[in-house]
Amino acid sequence: MRKLFGIAVATALVAAAGFAQADEPPLKIGVIMTYSGPFATYGHQADIGIQAWEKAHGDTITGRKIEFVRKDDTGLAPDVSKRVTQELAVRDKVDVIFGGCWSPNAFASAPIATQAKIPFFIIVAATDGIPAKSPYMVRVSQPVSAAVYTMGKWAAEQGWKTGYSAVVDYVLGTAGANAFKAGLDAGGGQVIGSVRIPVSNPDFTPYVQRVKQAHPQVVQLFMPAGALAEGFVKAYHDIGLAKDGINMVTGPLSETQPTNTLGDYVEGIYTGTNWIDNNTSPENQAFLKALHETQGPTFNPGFVAMDIWDALNITKQVVEEQQGKIDPDKMMSLLRGHQFTSPRGPIAFDQNGEIVQNVYLQQAVKVNGQMEMKLVQTLPMVKAPALTQ
Repeated sequence: MRKLFGIAVATALVAAAGFAQADEPPLKIGVIMTYSGPFATYGHQADIGIQAWEKAHGDTITGRKIEFVRKDDTGLAPDVSKRVTQELAVRDKVDVIFGGCWSPNAFASAPIATQAKIPFFIIVAATDGIPAKSPYMVRVSQPVSAAVYTMGKWAAEQGWKTGYSAVVDYVLGTAGANAFKAGLDAGGGQVIGSVRIPVSNPDFTPYVQRVKQAHPQVVQLFMPAGALAEGFVKAYHDIGLAKDGINMVTGPLSETQPTNTLGDYVEGIYTGTNWIDNNTSPENQAFLKALHETQGPTFNPGFVAMDIWDALNITKQVVEEQQGKIDPDKMMSLLRGHQFTSPRGPIAFDQNGEIVQNVYLQQAVKVNGQMEMKLVQTLPMVKAPALTQ
């Protein structure tokens, strides 16, 4: 009888624990990404990152089921982003938001995050100063000045003293041009010209011709990865800038295409990124394993998927620290000023919510007839420099 009584008690306790877990409210995460239009790859990559993370870690945190509430910002549309951020805060009552696909959109979301006291992870937007607009924001992407300033200074140190900026025609491009100029100036060089390129269906030829006529030693390209960046680089190659000895420094060219499929037009180009796929760390191997298990063994990961992975990993850590609860102010104190481990290497958030991380300088080179990215230099834990915008 005593043994049976013990079994009955144990069964009751297990059942009670199950009911307690079932009674826990879901952990609601709002995801604001571009899910439609020519840049829908951002939303697609975000979902890939979520699938991979859940494959590796499950769909609960401290017993709370994770519920994702997705919103489409439709592209470069700050009014839409502001509206859907408000919806997530007021109607959907989410605990955390992953968003900021475009810099103007992230700026528009900042006041809502502050008013609603919702921790907001900036996933893609790169313009400097965005996290400082709200005490509830941190950036898991990359501030434009960190990589671009670094690459401008590095270019001047290679003896490329005259530079030219080719940047996208909105606030992100302005920030990129300013950072490149500051870096080139710091290395003893100077910018001799610049062009602003529209987001919508640009004809790259006239812009590339202007660069060719100015004949700088190095051209800086700063545009969203994908169709825009790839289109400019193809024109750069076809019009013969590389043959004329005009070097190029840029950020990531493609969100999804492997380097070995991009073709000869990328040969010789230098890129500054915050992640390299051949990092052998356990964290990166776990990330790649989960991606390949969910998307197939030949899948090429993108930086948006990694940013979402990191945002979920960090959310998990700080929610566990709070024993399943989310106090927004405590969560921000656990984020700002602390260091975490990522597939890209160590990352930290400063007191303004800005990320500090490695910058990997690579060059596209041909190996056995295929393009590969060769690591030139690793610049550890680069902080965004204070620049006058």
